[in-house]
Amino acid sequence: MYILNVCDNGDLLNVLIIVKTVITIIQIVVPIILLVSLMLNYTSAVKSNDSDALSKANKGLVTKAVSAIIILFLPSLIYTLIDVVDSENKTYISCINDATPERVQVLFKEVAQMNLDTLRKTLTLSDYQTAKIAIEKLEESPAKNELTEELEEYHEYALIRQEINELIAIYNKDKYEEVEKKVKEIKDEEIKERLTKLLETVKGGKPLNIPSG
Repeated sequence: MYILNVCDNGDLLNVLIIVKTVITIIQIVVPIILLVSLMLNYTSAVKSNDSDALSKANKGLVTKAVSAIIILFLPSLIYTLIDVVDSENKTYISCINDATPERVQVLFKEVAQMNLDTLRKTLTLSDYQTAKIAIEKLEESPAKNELTEELEEYHEYALIRQEINELIAIYNKDKYEEVEKKVKEIKDEEIKERLTKLLETVKGGKPLNIPSG
């Protein structure tokens, strides 16, 4: 699979989406906890009418306010700095800015189409499985349905090629005629021509299992 850089890996971006979600939750929850804690301390200090407790609450105000601000804005600042320093997105952390569900689906679709193109060139069952796995990662959509339909069409061609390979290894007249019929019924002329040429190599093979009569 050809990948331009680490940020073109849809599976990696999927993981980073989770990481980014966790960081966002921390950015929201921790400052809230700090503010609630600060309010409780102030309330307790005021109720106790204790000047020392009120003084401690005032000191805690600065510490907790600064902490809340740092937690709230530090991740965004880090992402921005990384994006500036690593503009070519060569590190995993730099990919966080690209980690969106929409971006992931775009990359998954590109990989699925690339694997389909490979399947069309090779017509092998192994490449069919690779393309199938790639397409299954896509969300339900008309585009996925279209790719799936194309995939199953190539699957039929890959099965025919597999049968031809078996005939090359062990010739069988009845099987040959059955496969030949399948090839003739193919509507894709380019695929039909390729499989016809491959089928013709069977005729030069040694008949190992020719039915009598």
